[in-house]
Amino acid sequence: MSNDNKITKTNDGYVVELFAKSKKEITEEIIDVSEGVCLLDIVPSKTEEQQFLIYKEIVEKMEDSPVIIKTLEKGKDEELLKVQLKALLRAGKYGDLSVVFPKISTIEELKEYKDILEVCKIELKSKDISYKNHIKTGIVVEIPSAALMSYELSRECDFLFIETNSLTSYTFGKNTNGSQTAIIKLIKETTEGAHDAGIFCGICGDIVENELYIPLLIGLGIDEFSMDAKNIDKVRNVISTLDKYDCKELAEEVFALRSIEEIEKKLKQF
Repeated sequence: MSNDNKITKTNDGYVVELFAKSKKEITEEIIDVSEGVCLLDIVPSKTEEQQFLIYKEIVEKMEDSPVIIKTLEKGKDEELLKVQLKALLRAGKYGDLSVVFPKISTIEELKEYKDILEVCKIELKSKDISYKNHIKTGIVVEIPSAALMSYELSRECDFLFIETNSLTSYTFGKNTNGSQTAIIKLIKETTEGAHDAGIFCGICGDIVENELYIPLLIGLGIDEFSMDAKNIDKVRNVISTLDKYDCKELAEEVFALRSIEEIEKKLKQF
C-alpha cells in the first residue's frame, strides 16, 4: 500500500484489503484505489518470454502492492501450464506476486500443482535464469469439497481464495434458487479452516459486489475482497462505518435463519 488513504479498516480497527479484479490491463484507477490486484481470467497463448514481460509489467506497475494471478488448469495442457508458471516465477522477482491454482478438490491435486512448480524451478535453474524461489501459492475455492477440506488444504498453501460464483455453480448446477444460505455456510467453513491454519482468506464474486452482504462477510472474517475497481471506494467507506464485533454477532444470527428472504431481511435491518 502506498498511502494511508488505501488502508481499509472497520470503525473498531479490523483491517481488510480491497483488491481490484482485472482481466489484463492495470489501469490508473486500479493503481489509485486498490491495495492489490487479482487477475483471474488470463488465458496465456504466448511464449514464456512474452508472458514473462506481460507479468513483469503488471507487477512493476503495482509497485509493492500484491498481485495474485490464477494459473491454467493442469489437466488441459501441462506444458502450457509449465510455460506460464516459469513466466510467473521469473516475474515474481520484480514485486509481490502470488499464484493461485484453480479447481482444486483434494490435497493430492494441490500437491501435483506444487510438484509441477518445483519442476519449473529446476528447469529455470538449469538454464541460469533468475526466478523467485519462495513464491506464494494459494487455491481458488470453487468446488464444495475444497471448502469442506479447507483446513487440510490450508496447511499446504499460503492463502485461500473463494470464488463464490463458481462455488455456487459447482454446488447447485443450474438450479441456484435459494442457494445463498448454503454458500454462506461454505464461506464460513472455508474462512475458519484458513484461519485455523494461520493463513488468510480472500473472496470474489457477485456477493462481494452487493453492499448488503459486506457486514456479513466482515463478520465471517474475510481478509481480502476482490471487486471491480469502480466499487472499491464505496465499499471502503461502508467498511469504515462497521464494527467487527457487531458484524460477528450478525453472522451468528444469520446462521439461525433458513431462507434467503430471512437473511436479506436481517441484513437490511443491520
